[in-house]
Amino acid sequence: MRRYLFIAVALASAQAQTFEVASLKAVDSSFVEARPKITPGRLSWTTGMNGLLCFAFQLQPFQLQMPNPMPAGVRRVYRVDAEFAPNATERDIRRMMQALIVERFKIASHRTTKEADVYTLTVAKGGTKIKMAAPDDAPPPYPDWWHNPPPPQAIEGRILQTIPSPGIVTMAGRKVTISQLCEELSSHFSSTVTDATGLTGPYYFAVRRRSSLPWTRNSA
Repeated sequence: MRRYLFIAVALASAQAQTFEVASLKAVDSSFVEARPKITPGRLSWTTGMNGLLCFAFQLQPFQLQMPNPMPAGVRRVYRVDAEFAPNATERDIRRMMQALIVERFKIASHRTTKEADVYTLTVAKGGTKIKMAAPDDAPPPYPDWWHNPPPPQAIEGRILQTIPSPGIVTMAGRKVTISQLCEELSSHFSSTVTDATGLTGPYYFAVRRRSSLPWTRNSA
């Protein structure tokens, strides 16, 4: 067992470093992106409220305790498009995201410490069967069970999740690292997953599994 920082959110207001220009709006999307797409001076992201908060406060989903019921007006999926100084650091961007969320939803937080289990991802005794993606390799096709996926170039370097039917969760990574996979597994297991594989470079993968989540639409 290890001790981890948890954050609980509630309604309030605050001020912090802000984006130069930003749009945050609810959308009717069939998928969410595990990470924001960040280029010098720009951020774009389709994600849920948990994703916004976890990125802004640099948390895993299991470290986040949301109000129940959710505040009025909080929707399932959002689209963020923001502009900032090209030399902004990731820490700066996270602070800007905090300010944007607080401004839009009037969210504040307090922190507490709890104990939690930790899992480690390792290579099986028979060795790894996953193949590193070479720079010139054509991307493999989406699995047959993934219907209406976004264009491959739109999600390279990211992981997408969908819930195509009740009790089923799918997850696909397109040129992503094992560290990114561990972050996603942490959210599924509600506990930290560390990378002890020693594997480097980008990979493609797809997983389809049963889930106890009650959602009935494509989302995550």
